[in-house]
Amino acid sequence: MHQGRVPLPRRRSLLTSANRIDASQTVRDIKVLGNDAMSPLFQAVIEATEEAIINSILKATTVTGNGRTVEALPIDRLREMLKKYGRTK
Repeated sequence: MHQGRVPLPRRRSLLTSANRIDASQTVRDIKVLGNDAMSPLFQAVIEATEEAIINSILKATTVTGNGRTVEALPIDRLREMLKKYGRTK
């Protein structure tokens, strides 16, 4: 009995979020977004990533393991620093 990758069924066409692609075609016509249309998408990804990082930092707790302790970020000090450098609303 063969043990390894399970072969996936072959499809005649692939489906993407934007274009229906026929896998048997050697040359394909597709629609793509231009740079100006992509900029807001990239900006949204940047903002979502930044917010996720900040949320994870602010929700972190002090942890101890393997004889080491990593302290949680002191949120009150962070607020002071953000205020000092004009980074809060």
